Amino acid sequence: DLQGVLQLILPNARELSEKQEEMLKAIVTQISFLLQNANLLAEVEIKAILQERIRLAREIHDGLAQTLGFLKLKVSQLRAYLEQRENERAIQTTQLLYEAISDAYIEARHAIDQLRVSVYDAPLAELLQETLDEFCESTGIRCERYVSPEELRLPMEINAQLVRIVQESLSNVRKHAHARQVHLHTVVKGDWLILEVRDDGIGFHPEEVSRHSQYGLRGMKERAELIGAELQIISKPNEGATVQVRLPLSQIERSWQT
Repeated sequence: DLQGVLQLILPNARELSEKQEEMLKAIVTQISFLLQNANLLAEVEIKAILQERIRLAREIHDGLAQTLGFLKLKVSQLRAYLEQRENERAIQTTQLLYEAISDAYIEARHAIDQLRVSVYDAPLAELLQETLDEFCESTGIRCERYVSPEELRLPMEINAQLVRIVQESLSNVRKHAHARQVHLHTVVKGDWLILEVRDDGIGFHPEEVSRHSQYGLRGMKERAELIGAELQIISKPNEGATVQVRLPLSQIERSWQT
């Protein structure tokens, strides 16, 4: 934790007046608050780094590792088919290998693009637009954005978690939804910032998602909890899906401006 010492040197051993003592106490109190906030920020940053490492480990294990295992099995089968001169099966296996490698390449490029989207001190609308532009360009899916208020600025750590939640939502749309259009909306209602990513895809029962997809949904919920937000998944088969984040702005102002 950050700690410090305040040393006061008085000329000619003068004593402080009552007013000067009160002013000094106020200065010490403000410095104490600054140190506390700095320590809290460092703790949040460490938690965010650990969460990101866990997410990457899950994606590598459930994505790249499983793909490599599948490719290893199919290459072994292909070699056996070639040795046995089973040309038709060899051709079919080659096609499966090509499709698996193509999917893995797209997945790797998408993961790299996600990491390239930097989070900096800017209005949330600007960061979300950058994220949405990258998604639309890489997928060809039509995107609609409505972000209000455009000038809303949040602490960088909160921006980072919101952007990562949106990225994961869009990644799920790309991989599973078969959607034609995506809507990204934010609005402030009372003390709440409400962010929604909605698609017109095939939808699903939230309780019936695959194990790999559950990791992604769990990761989004963990990110929301890290910044004191609520996350809800709303979906039904053939009715698309909505990821909704509700962030209490009044709580943010109190905790980050103390």
